[in-house]
Amino acid sequence: MFFVITFIIGMSAGKFLNFIAGRTLKGESFTRLRASSSSCKRHLSKIKWIPILSHFLIKCDCVKCADQTLIRVLLVEIVSGLLFVATYIQHGFGAEFIILSAAISLLLLIAIIDLKYGLIPDHILFPAIIVLLFLSPFWTVLGLDRPLMGNYGALFSLANSLCSGAGAFLAFLAVSLLYPQGIGGGDVKMAGLLGLLLGFPYIILALWISVFVGGSIASWLLLSGRRERGDTIPFGPCLSLGALTTLLAGDYLVSVYENLIMLASRT
Repeated sequence: MFFVITFIIGMSAGKFLNFIAGRTLKGESFTRLRASSSSCKRHLSKIKWIPILSHFLIKCDCVKCADQTLIRVLLVEIVSGLLFVATYIQHGFGAEFIILSAAISLLLLIAIIDLKYGLIPDHILFPAIIVLLFLSPFWTVLGLDRPLMGNYGALFSLANSLCSGAGAFLAFLAVSLLYPQGIGGGDVKMAGLLGLLLGFPYIILALWISVFVGGSIASWLLLSGRRERGDTIPFGPCLSLGALTTLLAGDYLVSVYENLIMLASRT
């Protein structure tokens, strides 16, 4: 029952994320939670806020919108629900669940917007960075340890977060200066955000996954002829994927890596 409830909460969050992503760059207010058809702008009944089911009900209201009931929108709701369940399995209900669920929602929102519009807006990044700066000294208190050189406490948690955020930001800034076509300004700022969110050493793992996935997708698009050299490819979703993987499986991946290093050193 708890899994079902958590899944429904996650799907509802995904529904809201799709709503925000559709309005945030159009100058439309999302403080009034009134759903409307994307084509004819008809206001839809409140039942259209039901996750998944709403996609079938919208077809009854507006034929034009039937072909705009994108798989992407439905996929976001399902993925959001599954990620919330995975977070609950690992941490149960508590401060960790609330913080990680908020982080998951933020990462999904950034991925949706970057895929749809090809940019990562500052009015989403900067407030998130401010919140993470405020939380930086309290990660250990909130149940998410952030040690530095084996030391725990507010000061070391803050130092770890700041160093990770600054390091990721500067690394991506250097790449963007050397290769402006490869990394955008939004990606640079998002790298700093991920450093504050994940800390060391997990930020390294997240960025490595992001670069690997991004490079693999770019190579496939070029080889398949779907993109040409010079075309832009959104990197925000790759950064979000790297961060999500690290949030949910970072401890396991780091332990596997450490075990491999130990085995290699013995041989």
